[in-house]
Amino acid sequence: MTETMEEFLSRRHFAALGTHNNDGSVQLSAVWYLYEDGKIYIPSSLSTVKVRNINGKGFASVLIDSRQPGKALKTASGYGSAVVLEGDKAAAINLRIFRRYLSAEAIADPSCGGYMIDNDDVTIVVMPDRWNWLDLGEAFGGVFELPGYLLPLG
Repeated sequence: MTETMEEFLSRRHFAALGTHNNDGSVQLSAVWYLYEDGKIYIPSSLSTVKVRNINGKGFASVLIDSRQPGKALKTASGYGSAVVLEGDKAAAINLRIFRRYLSAEAIADPSCGGYMIDNDDVTIVVMPDRWNWLDLGEAFGGVFELPGYLLPLG
């Protein structure tokens, strides 16, 4: 059975967020995310370049990919408008995201979860109007999952 893009996005992966700097270059940031109702939610700090770029341009790109040893690469990339949420709504969403990626022990640790909760005071919301989905395992008939075909990362 082939995995759908929505199934893939609902799982826990790392993502790369792309925003546009004033000089035309792209600011790339590794981020955690939550996919819900066709939107990507990303915790951040109001003082970051990525938040300033979104507030100035209202657009972002996001790439979510799997990098599992011995498994074919899957990627979902979305492009579209983006906004920054603040206040209690942002805090609640960010806590949900932290709970997706961190254990209860890590969240309770002031130097880990406490630090993140205190510093990630906004939520970036990316609302892609188009998506690209690639499953290399499906595209190549499973050959990338043969033992020894893919070399280890790192």
